Amino acid sequence: MDNRSLVSTVESRDDNPDENGDGRPDLLPVRDVDGGLTTFEPYASFKYKPSDKATWILGLHGQIQSLNSKSVVEPRLGFNYAITQKSGINLGYGLHSQVQPLPVFYLLSPTESGTFEPLNKDLGFTRAHHFVIGWDYKPAANWRVKAETYYQQLFDVPVEKVSSSFSMVNAGADFVFPQIGDLVNNGKGRNYGVELTLEKFFSKSYYGLITASVFQSKYKGSDGIERNTAFNNEYVLNILGGKEWKVGKNTAITTDFKFTHAGGRYVTPVNLEASKIVGNEVLYKDQAFTEKLGSYLRMDLKIGIRINKKGFSQQFFLDFQNVSK
Repeated sequence: MDNRSLVSTVESRDDNPDENGDGRPDLLPVRDVDGGLTTFEPYASFKYKPSDKATWILGLHGQIQSLNSKSVVEPRLGFNYAITQKSGINLGYGLHSQVQPLPVFYLLSPTESGTFEPLNKDLGFTRAHHFVIGWDYKPAANWRVKAETYYQQLFDVPVEKVSSSFSMVNAGADFVFPQIGDLVNNGKGRNYGVELTLEKFFSKSYYGLITASVFQSKYKGSDGIERNTAFNNEYVLNILGGKEWKVGKNTAITTDFKFTHAGGRYVTPVNLEASKIVGNEVLYKDQAFTEKLGSYLRMDLKIGIRINKKGFSQQFFLDFQNVSK
């Protein structure tokens, strides 16, 4: 059971004109509530092994949220098969659902009568079919190779009633919640890609991990046009590792590093002329997420010393972040 609450808050809207002539935008209510939401999540699972190599896992998950009494039922299915003692495959399917963020539910929107109402309060869950196929191989002790391909089909995503490029799948990309009301669960999206992993578990005083992912993330707003999502980096490469050296009986010098290379995100271009006129940022909404930023590079390095004594352990380290700049 998941309990979430929201304290009372009042904010100003950026697009509200200065009707009083005092040089400041008039305050209009955005969220003013003292309430909460409780989500109940019953589930059941069943495992069946028809042989030593094969395993079936069946599951049923449900969600009921108290704000508007919306509920969903989510079937789950998994299959694992050991090809040899060192390798195996796995297949999986699941229907997953996500409750909308509380600030979206309680956003106050103007109505024709001149009042402000939480028009998003009846929104249902964002839902998605998840499919995955994976292969796992252990070539030697403490080593593992893993490959996985996946496909996610999103539906019932909140979008605007009028034709637009807005979709809740992009919420969170700029660390603020969208202030758009009167949404409906009519949006769609899809994510698909391949992930490769090479892992060396910690042994002989060192460890390592390389992960590479190539993917696409697309969505459709109420205008029906397929676009990149704000999270469509298209590829991510992570390399991390570490080693320790014994110095005496109870002391060790430790080193760790992490390197990340990711594709740039897609953003919506800014209409400079319109922004200058209104004194605020104005985006080309008909060109949503068509401009790609540069790739992302980062390397972190950590050097430390660990001291083990009877009854306690101490660790001191220097953490150098983004040393590639």
